[in-house]
Order: sequence, then C-alpha cells, then structure tokens
Amino acid sequence: MNTPKNNQENIITGLITKSIAGSYFVEAGDAVFICKARGVFKNRNTIPVAGDFVEFDKDKKVITAILPRKNELIRPNVSNVDNLVIVSSFEKPAPSTLFIDKLCVIAISKKIRPIVVFNKCDLGDFSQYIDVYQKAGIDVVEISAKNDFNCDKLLEYFDSQITVLCGNSGVGKSSIINRLFGDLSLKTAEISQKLGHGKHTTRTTELFKHDKGYIVDTPGFSSLLISENIKIKPEELADCFPEFEDYLGCCSFSDCAHTGEKGCAIIKAVNNGIIANSRYESYKQIYADIKSADRW
Repeated sequence: MNTPKNNQENIITGLITKSIAGSYFVEAGDAVFICKARGVFKNRNTIPVAGDFVEFDKDKKVITAILPRKNELIRPNVSNVDNLVIVSSFEKPAPSTLFIDKLCVIAISKKIRPIVVFNKCDLGDFSQYIDVYQKAGIDVVEISAKNDFNCDKLLEYFDSQITVLCGNSGVGKSSIINRLFGDLSLKTAEISQKLGHGKHTTRTTELFKHDKGYIVDTPGFSSLLISENIKIKPEELADCFPEFEDYLGCCSFSDCAHTGEKGCAIIKAVNNGIIANSRYESYKQIYADIKSADRW
C-alpha cells in the first residue's frame, strides 16, 4: 500500500492501525510509532481513526494532521476502506437478504466494493442466493473455510487494500481469517499493560496487517443501524442498487420513488423477473427507514 509522502523535517506520514485510550499506533515503513494527537483535532470535532493516513512528528510522537479520507465507517470506526466483505453462512444464522442488502447499500454509498461471501457451503446449497447477487452485479464468493474450498478465490480481494470483514456471530469470520492468513489475533492486553491501561481495555477497531494489505474484523457489526453509516436522501437510495441503473429515468413520472407508483420501470423489471424480488423488498424497507429517519 502506498503511503503519502512529506518532506518536512521530522514530519513523516504513516497509517493508523489502532488506537487505545488516546494512544495511536502509526505504521510508517517497517516501524510502528505510538503517538498522541494534537488537541486541535478535538476542538474541530475530528479525531484520528484506524485507517487514517496522518502526518506526525517522529521525534515528539505527535500527530499533526489527518490527510483527506476517501470514506469513513462509523461502526466500526475506520477510514479509507476499499472492500466490505459481508459473510453469511448456510445455517445458524441463515442468510438474511435484508441484512446483506443494508450492508451493500452502506458500501456502495461510500464507494466501497461489497463482496458477499457465503461460508459453510459444505452444509447446503447457496445457489438461490448466489443468483440474486450475481444478477445484481455484486461480487459473490461461495466458500467453505472448514474444507478450504474456494478460499484462494476470496484471497484475491485482499490484495494491498484495507478490507473490513463483517457478519453475524457464528458465520465463520474468524475461521476465514485464520484459513487465509493464519492466526492474526493480536494480544492487546500486553500492549495495554505497557501503556498502563490494564488488561480490560475497551475493544477498539484494529487493522491487522498481512502480506497483501490490512483486514478489520468487526464483532457485533450485526447491530449496525443504517442511519449511523450513511447520510443519503431517500431519492438517492436507488443509486445504491446497481441492478436499478438501466431503469432509472425510465419511469412514467420523474419523481418516482419506485415503491409502488404506477408506470415504475423498476417494478416492471421486478415483475418480469429481471430484478430479484428480495432485493426490491429490501429497497422498499431501507427506503422507509431512511425516510422515517429524515422526519426526526
């Protein structure tokens, strides 16, 4: 991954990989610097987060500037994300298309590539789900982390980028990480003790480095509220469904919301089996959620 350059004396650039109680772990080249942030960031209501490229004083160990972000997720709080890997399994829990579709909307709205991964294919047939997302123009990978089936195909998406892995508990995220990269689990307790923060430091977003880039695991990501991570207007939602693109602007009315109006080209495509019904039902639910949030 290329890091922005800076020629000022003692000021170099690096990537924040983790923060613990106001201490930021900044990777620059082969070194990691534990830095503090200038108070000016809090005054501006902006604080550094994992994934930020920053300028910092390598001698004073102080972050002096946050470089422009291309995107940011609120939970987990991470910036400059390239891929969002959305993991579902065959059972316990079974795939929820609404959950997957909400995460796809978040990704696309922030110009993050969504990759839908169906794990534990040794337990059943995912073909009906795979068909839905392939037709939608969303990348799909069917794997079995247990049996190492297709894991090499998934690995292609992790090349030299920041990838966030998300999904409900029990879908096998940890198994996927360990299968692809070995044990990336870092013991934050040791670092916490070094910094004097004790063993029970609150869990924080962390970038785990591997030979191709960085990965972020997201425990509890299933509790994500769409309003936390996207700030779009209801009329912008259709742009987050790639399969709608060919039909936008083709409705009888220019202000069509695509939620039941007469002459809606998208509804016609759904009725003709071109757009999956589950995707359309998700669109209507998410549209209602965004519209309801706008009222408040």
